[in-house]
Amino acid sequence: MPSRHPALEVAEFEVELVVFDPRVNRVHHLRDLGAAVFDACDGVTPVADLVAEIVEVAGATEQDAVEAVDAVLASLAAEGMLEGAEPPAPPPPCLGCGGGVAARPAKPRWWRRRR
Repeated sequence: MPSRHPALEVAEFEVELVVFDPRVNRVHHLRDLGAAVFDACDGVTPVADLVAEIVEVAGATEQDAVEAVDAVLASLAAEGMLEGAEPPAPPPPCLGCGGGVAARPAKPRWWRRRR
């Protein structure tokens, strides 16, 4: 298994793992299979051991378990959550949330006082 990126901060809750990536200021919520695969990303655990555990616990076929683990690993790598993978570029800032120049919208007619 690959290793998690060392910059990630992980909080474990009863139903999910919450992973914060300070490099791009993003939070990821991992449940079920995603959490199990991410948890196994320690650089030591063999993929075959994780696949065997999924087959035993979920009753999946070995082929389905391998495909599922590969898909999750690809997603984790695409998000930059694995060592050696870079996170995607952050989206451009929106105009209304302080990330750029925002024009104040004109007040509607009904807002103006009558004199």
